[in-house]
Order: sequence, then C-alpha cells, then structure tokens
Amino acid sequence: MRQSLIQVVGIGAMLLLVGKGAEAVQAWGFDSDSEGWLVADLTQGGPYHPPLAYTSLSHSSAQGFPGGQVFRSDPGPNTFAFCMPAEALNNAQHYVGGRLEFALRSTQQDYSDEALVILASPDHTLLGDIAVPGVQWTTYSVPLTAATFRQEGGGPVNDALFADIMADLEALYIVAEYGAGTSERTHLDSVRLWGPCPTLAVPSLGAGVLVVAEEPFLQLSWTPVPGAGVYEILLLETPWGRGQSLAITSDTIWTGPASGDQVGAFRVKARCD
Repeated sequence: MRQSLIQVVGIGAMLLLVGKGAEAVQAWGFDSDSEGWLVADLTQGGPYHPPLAYTSLSHSSAQGFPGGQVFRSDPGPNTFAFCMPAEALNNAQHYVGGRLEFALRSTQQDYSDEALVILASPDHTLLGDIAVPGVQWTTYSVPLTAATFRQEGGGPVNDALFADIMADLEALYIVAEYGAGTSERTHLDSVRLWGPCPTLAVPSLGAGVLVVAEEPFLQLSWTPVPGAGVYEILLLETPWGRGQSLAITSDTIWTGPASGDQVGAFRVKARCD
C-alpha cells in the first residue's frame, strides 16, 4: 500500500471557513402552482406603473428550471410582464444590496427594446436592463443596487433614492415581451430574492484520509453555515496564500485525490452564490 503524507493547515483551527453568505428572503419554484404571480399588461414604452390590467398565467409542473414553471403567451399589443406578488414586497428595503435571481426562456428573440426588470414605488419607476432570453433557459442575477437601475424617463439613481424606492416598493415586474409580434410565449422559473451577505462565523471542521483500492483520498467536512449558497475548496501553498480553487460544492463534505507525497494547506470558503 502506498503511503501518503497530507498536512491540513488552517488559522485558529484545523481548517478555516470564512467568507460571506446570503439567506434567500423569498423563493418561488412553481412546482405546484403559480404561487401568487400574475401577468401585468403595461403601456408599451412606458410609463409602466401602474399597469393597464392584470391577467392570469399558466402553470406546468414539468420542464422548468427545474421542476415546475409558469408561462404566458403574449396577450395583446401592449407590453406584458411577470408581476411578483405584492405581499412579497413588504420590507423590501431589506433586499437593498442583495440580488434578484430568476430564469427565463422565450419562443422569440426579435424584440429587445423592453428587456427589463422594473421596480416601482408610488412616485418613481426604475428600469434595469437584462439580456434577451434564449429558447432554452437563461439565468439572471440582478444586483439590487442603485448602479443597476436608471430612472424611467432618464437620469441616474443614487443610493438614497434607491433606498427610498425600495422602502416604499409597490411592484416588481420582469418583462416577458421578446417578440416583435404577439405570438411569443415566455416562461419563468426559479425566482429568488436575496438579502445582502452577512459575515459568517467559523464552523466546526474536520479532515481525514480515505484509502479506496489502495488509493488515498483527502476528505474535508464542515458544519453548514447559515446563509451560505455554495462552498469553495482551495489548496494553498501557505496558510495565508490566495489559493488554487479545487472545487465548488453545495454539500458540506468534499473528497479529492491525494498524491503520494502531497503536503498542502486547505481552506473552505463560504460564498453567496
């Protein structure tokens, strides 16, 4: 049997798990129904809020990203958009500095003038540009910061104005209008609102060596970190080095190959995404 020397080094513990994480404030997977979402009929080119009307959308329990999904065929000549449930916008100021995530797909891609996420308060409407979705699922991560948005009608958005709008948010629209005619069908799935990332505590950690078919493997494990989305495993030349990324996982255990004379410092970093 081959002998292996594996040294696991950290700061203040055998391993150190550091970084930032974020807790999903709201999440919609649409596995069983539309979960309160509607379609808003908006004035083409604006002003976008308030909408002209609300209509229902369709739900499917399959072919989502993953699982279920919601969708709507273009209902008419105006601009249509997916509308987040109003109750989800309570205390929206807590999302400032976080992000909005979602997945879209559309049957047409020949209209890009209104590829937008729209935030609306009683006095202001903000527009955030996004890419036109493809025929297959396209994923989005929109930072909920002043720099992401512009005012309807033109003009920049500063931090104070953005905070005021989020504190009095009435509507959040994800535009679904991506066809020059009225024949496109747009699908939505995997919507999440994340708050800003808090600093994480150092968890209890462990490491060991596994031998499988006379081959050694290093196994790292750690306790879950509240708010962490994924964990990145880094190999460092020194405990204070920048490190080489070995893997990213949402699990709390990782196993990797170990060479016969390997000596390394390993770090596991919690991340928001």
